[in-house]
Amino acid sequence: MINDLSIWLIILVGFLATEPWRWAGVFFSKNLDENSEVILWVRAVSTALIAALIMRLLLSPPGSLEEAPLVVRLLAVLCATLTFFIFKKRLLLAIAVGLASFLILLWGLPILVGSPI
Repeated sequence: MINDLSIWLIILVGFLATEPWRWAGVFFSKNLDENSEVILWVRAVSTALIAALIMRLLLSPPGSLEEAPLVVRLLAVLCATLTFFIFKKRLLLAIAVGLASFLILLWGLPILVGSPI
C-alpha cells in the first residue's frame, strides 16, 4: 500500500531524474541555430512521434477511451486541429476545445441520434 511518504518519494525521484536534463537542454540550446539541419531533423522526428501517438490514441485507444465511438474521437481531434490553426497556433485553447468537443459529442450524440452509443 502506498502511503503519503511513498508518494512524495516517487515525486522527488522523478523530479531528480528529469530536471537536470531539462536544465542541461536550456544551457546547451543557447548556442544552437534554430534552422540548422540537426534541429530541423529533431523537430521533424518529434512531430512525427506526436502524430503517431495521436493516431494510436484515435485508432487503438487504451482503457475506457476505447468505449468512445471512433466518430466522436475523430471529430474532437478535428475541432482541436481547426482551433489550433484558426487561432494562431494557441495550443492551450486547442486542447480545451478538443476536450470540450469530445465531452459534448460523447454525451450529446446519443441525445441527438436518439439511441445510446
